[in-house]
Amino acid sequence: MVLRSFHIRLLWHTFKRSLHTPKIRNILLLIPIFATFMIGTAACDTEPKTSFRIIGGSELKDLKDTGLLDWLSRQSGVNIELVESGSLAAVETIALDGHDFDGLWIPNGFYLEAFRDQIPHAPTTYERIFMSPVIPAVQRSVAESLGWLTADGSARADLSWNDVREAATAERLKLYITHMQSSNSGALGVLSMMQSYLNTADPLTAQDLGNAQMIRSMQNFFMHGIQKTSGSSGWLADIFFKEHGQAIINYENVLAALNQKGADLVLLYPKDGVFIADYPFYLINEAKKEAYDKIVSVMLSESFQKQAMEKTFRRPFRLTLNGDEKPGGIDMARQFNTYAMPAEGKVLKEAIHLYTEVVRKPSDIVFVIDVSGSMQGQRIDEVKQSIKNLLGDDLTFSGQIARFTQKDKVTFIRFNHTVYPPFTVDIQGEGDLTTIRTFVENELTTGGKTAIYSALAEALKSLDVSSEYYPSIVLLTDGEHNSGISMKDFKKQYADFVQRTNRKVPIYTILYGEASSQELEDIADISGGKMFDGKKEPLQQIFKEVRGYN
Repeated sequence: MVLRSFHIRLLWHTFKRSLHTPKIRNILLLIPIFATFMIGTAACDTEPKTSFRIIGGSELKDLKDTGLLDWLSRQSGVNIELVESGSLAAVETIALDGHDFDGLWIPNGFYLEAFRDQIPHAPTTYERIFMSPVIPAVQRSVAESLGWLTADGSARADLSWNDVREAATAERLKLYITHMQSSNSGALGVLSMMQSYLNTADPLTAQDLGNAQMIRSMQNFFMHGIQKTSGSSGWLADIFFKEHGQAIINYENVLAALNQKGADLVLLYPKDGVFIADYPFYLINEAKKEAYDKIVSVMLSESFQKQAMEKTFRRPFRLTLNGDEKPGGIDMARQFNTYAMPAEGKVLKEAIHLYTEVVRKPSDIVFVIDVSGSMQGQRIDEVKQSIKNLLGDDLTFSGQIARFTQKDKVTFIRFNHTVYPPFTVDIQGEGDLTTIRTFVENELTTGGKTAIYSALAEALKSLDVSSEYYPSIVLLTDGEHNSGISMKDFKKQYADFVQRTNRKVPIYTILYGEASSQELEDIADISGGKMFDGKKEPLQQIFKEVRGYN
C-alpha cells in the first residue's frame, strides 16, 4: 500500500494528540528505564563467564544432585564443571600431559601423596573444604548383641578399632569395606586398623608396616571378617543397604545418608583415632588462580558450609558449630581423636603393596569371555589387551595396583554356542603369568553363536567356595543370548548354588557391543554384582575397575 503525503500528516497529528493521554505518557516515561535495563541484561548475557573444570571424586556427585554445585557457580561468578571420577583415576589423569582440568577435588590426598614423586608438576596449592571421618557402623541389633551400646542406645565411648577387628576375626561380625588399592575409604579404614594394632598415635612408618604380628592380625581379619569388597564407597553403601549387611566401614556422611534411607546403623567413633576425609581442593592450572580463589572463598563461606552440612552430612572444615546441629542424626559437636597421614609417599605405597600382596585374601576370579563370531577383530583384540594389562603391561598407577597377585586363582571360560573347558591358573610367580599370556594370545579365537547362561552355569562349577578366596565371576559379552539354557534355568541353578554353598558369589557383567543392558543388569542384580558399561568407558579401564571389586 502506498501512503500519500496527506495520510502521513494525518497519522502524525493523531499520534501527537495521543501523547496528552495519561496512559501513553506513563508508558513513554518507562521507555528509557526499560531500554537501560535491556542493554544491561544483554551485556550480562553476552559477557563471557570464566570457566573452571574440576576432576573430582565420584563421592561429590551429591553436590550436583542437591544443586549445591550450581549455587557455588552462581555465587562465585565462575562456570564450574565437575567431572566425576574415582580418586585414583583422577590423580592418574592429572599426571598425564594434555589434560584440560583446572582443579582436582578428592576426598583425601592419600593417592596423590602416594604417587606424588611420579606426577610432573604435582599440585601444591590446596584448601581443605569439608570433614568426614572414616568409621565403622554396625546394625543396631548386632551392636546390642556384642554389648557395644550404652543405656541410651548410643555406642560406647571406649570402643576401639581393635574391638571391631577382633569381633570380625572371630566371625561375630561380617564387614563390608572397599579395597585399599582403589578407594579412599578402604585405604583409610585399613590404615586405622594397622595404627590401632600398633597402639601408636604417630604417623605410620615403613618399619611399622613390617611388624610381623600386625601383619598376621590383618591377614586373619581379612580371611574371616569380610562379607563384601568393592571399588566404590557409594556402590558399597548401596549394596550393603540392599543386602541388609551387618557392618560397614565408610565415610561418616555416607553412613548418615544410609540412616536417612531407613537403615538403623550405630556409628562407632573408635577411641584410639580415625582418619579424616578432608576434601582437599587443589589448583592445577595456575592461569586460573583468580577463578580458583573466588571458588574457594565461597566454599569456605558460612552459607555454603552450612548448606553442605544439611544436605550432604559433611562436617564444615572451618565453621564453628553451636552444638545443636545434627543433620542425618550425626552429632556435629562430637569430638574424636584423629590420626595423621604418613608424610612420605613411599610409606603409603608400601602400605598399598602390603595390602595387595600380603594382607588381603586372594581372589578366585572366573572370567567368562564371549568368543562368538561378533567378537572377531578389534573387539577380541581389546579383550586380549585388557587381560594382558592385568599381567603387567599397564604401567600406570592404577595398572600397577590392578595386576594379578601371588595366590590369586584365575579361570577363563570361553563360550560361543559351545562352552569350552575351564582354563585355571593358580598364580605363584612370573611363570604363571606367562602361562596366562600364552593362553590369551593363542586360545581366544572367535566364531559361532552366544550361550551366555550355559557358560555362567559352568562358571559356578569352577569356583572355589572355600573361605580362602574372594570368589567372583566376570562376564563379558557383546550380544544377546541365543543358544544353550535359558536365564530362568540359570537363575534356578544360581539359587541352588547359594543354598548348597551358603555363598552368594557376585557376577560382574560388562556391557559391550550389541549386548542387552537389561539382561546384564538382571544377571548382576540376582547375584549382588554390578554391570559395567563398556559402551561408555574403555574396556581396558573397566577390567582394572573390576579388579577393585574382587
